[in-house]
Amino acid sequence: MPANSPSTAPTSAPTLIWDWNGTLLDDLQMTMLCINELLEEYDLPSLTIPHYRQIFQFPVKNYYELAGFDFAQESFEVLAQKFISKYYSHLSEVSLYLGVESILKWYNERGYNQYILSAMENTTLIRNVEELGIAGNFRKIYGLNHIYASEKLDLGRQLIQTEGLTPETSWIIGDTWHDAEISNQLHLNFVYVPWGHQAVEVFNPLPDYRINSLKDLQSLV
Repeated sequence: MPANSPSTAPTSAPTLIWDWNGTLLDDLQMTMLCINELLEEYDLPSLTIPHYRQIFQFPVKNYYELAGFDFAQESFEVLAQKFISKYYSHLSEVSLYLGVESILKWYNERGYNQYILSAMENTTLIRNVEELGIAGNFRKIYGLNHIYASEKLDLGRQLIQTEGLTPETSWIIGDTWHDAEISNQLHLNFVYVPWGHQAVEVFNPLPDYRINSLKDLQSLV
């Protein structure tokens, strides 16, 4: 099924809603390269991965401030465009996390509906998923219509309503507190993955469900 074709999924079928960046796409190191290049351009101290994972958040505009950028000197929009230009120039170099293909296939074989819900710009997101060869695993891919990674709660609400999903049998798998917030707001289940963009210590409360590898998901969902 094409990545963004209309869904005919039964509403009662169990559903996995995957975050993309930092959950399925192994882009943490590349993100660090790009943000540190941008910080250097403005004569600001670079970030370490532990510090980055403590301050990263949605909307990302807040994280830019915590990283040291001064919006009185340069607007967030200009900074975001510069970052995205750097990020997109390296996107073809980034791969999936180990085990992604096998876990997606495992759930498809068992009749689960699978979607992507991402704060990435939608056209680029779909192209990225297709280029990595896994688009056929998803009934539909939901990304934002801009590059500013504001938030994706409204997009999540649209996904649930458009696809006719049952919250009780739907799970969001993600690496950020924002994924947990969406799950809470939409009455979905949430599973935290620890290898992405946000450290578990920033969660309040701590997530009920955590995994250490994608294979661990099989015993949980």
